[in-house]
Amino acid sequence: MAVAYSYVRFSTERQQLGDSVRRQVEKAEAWAKARGLTVDTTSYRDLGKSAFTGKHLSDGGYLKAFIDAVENGKIPKGAYLLVESLDRLSRQEVDDALELFLRLNRLGITIVDTTSGQEFSRDQPRFERQMALNAMLNYAWRANEESVMKSDRLARAWASKRAEAAKSGKIITKLGPIWLNLNAEGTKWIVDKRKAALVKELYELAAAGYGSPTIARTFNKNKKPTLTGRPHW
Repeated sequence: MAVAYSYVRFSTERQQLGDSVRRQVEKAEAWAKARGLTVDTTSYRDLGKSAFTGKHLSDGGYLKAFIDAVENGKIPKGAYLLVESLDRLSRQEVDDALELFLRLNRLGITIVDTTSGQEFSRDQPRFERQMALNAMLNYAWRANEESVMKSDRLARAWASKRAEAAKSGKIITKLGPIWLNLNAEGTKWIVDKRKAALVKELYELAAAGYGSPTIARTFNKNKKPTLTGRPHW
């Protein structure tokens, strides 16, 4: 029986606070159930990785890990790769997206868009496969255009902020290191001495060879207040 794998991706860490993961997983499971398949328990999730820059395909990316597993024979040919939409796989230039789609197909993987139900497989009849490929490339082009426009708007917005900051002397963003606070005028960072001391102690422990779990246990045992206001480290 063919095996189905779910691939989940979103671009920014803020999306992790929303409903994206649950929605993508549920769509994959619903599609698989309708086909009498089960989604494999192996998790391939690129959370906070951009498909526009291709980070999900570089070392450390889970889409790359999936492809490596297929090439190494850990994932069998004939498997299904389930994605909520094709832009989860790629928002790069169309030729790069095409290369990715065809690479997966040559490895014997069937790509499934669980929202539209569109499938792309080497086993499809020639005309059906060509129509599916055309639809995928059109979708990939639109996704890339959207990302290019967003990138351009963001670049212009930051250029405007930098120009305004140069005139007014104000700091561009309120988002800074957790041990710094912006003054009321927005012109100067003020050190939070309590948080700065905690960060210094944390780094000293790490430099001494202690790992994150040990440091967290130590801070909790010594009742060190957290940097974020949460009850425990």
